[in-house]
Amino acid sequence: MRVSTRIRAIFLILVMGSCKFIENPKPPSVSVPSLASLQSRDTLLPADSDTTTTLTATVASGDKDSLGIATIEFTTDLGLFLESGTNSVAVQSDSTGVAIVRILAPRNNGLATVRASDSRASRSVNIRFDPAYPDTLLIAPSTFVILDTAVITVTASLRRLSGFVTPGDTVHFAAHDSLGNVVGQFGTPTLSDGSGNVLVKYSPASAAFSGTVTIAATTRKGDGDIVSATCQVLVKAP
Repeated sequence: MRVSTRIRAIFLILVMGSCKFIENPKPPSVSVPSLASLQSRDTLLPADSDTTTTLTATVASGDKDSLGIATIEFTTDLGLFLESGTNSVAVQSDSTGVAIVRILAPRNNGLATVRASDSRASRSVNIRFDPAYPDTLLIAPSTFVILDTAVITVTASLRRLSGFVTPGDTVHFAAHDSLGNVVGQFGTPTLSDGSGNVLVKYSPASAAFSGTVTIAATTRKGDGDIVSATCQVLVKAP
């Protein structure tokens, strides 16, 4: 029995010595997608409430040259996102790691800061919205036949080929007879409103004049070119 026990003990020692202990393998690391970049197609737009541009956010997974999927929150302090109709929107990146949104120009000019962020990173770009100047101008009096001492309202309407003129634009008015002589006087014109209209009071202010008066309205485009329009009223003595 002693010999058998001793042999068994030696055998166990040899077996244990030849065994290698296997450690539990570490689980593979999981890379969390994170916002890597934000780009805007345009950085200068007219504030016409019509022009749009796109912003592209790119998500990286953390592995080199690898893209991932994440939810990106976009915000802006000027303009609106077409996807939501508000100044913020959440978009999930696609399978290529790209999230794209569109921003609509506001009516008022200014510098917008557009920000994209996720739970791990944040990026921002600036877009400048410059005043949207008129392409054309229309003018109309409240009546086309007036007494020489009457007061009428003249409306100049500023228009763009698309979108709206930025409110706050100015228009210059003048009135002349067929010989180029100044006839009557104007009040102080309003600045253009949200519809692009400028109003001013006009009176021939003379009992000695009777005939046709040409009223002209002029303003300038952003490039300095003049935009003008005229209308005619018939002034009659009482």
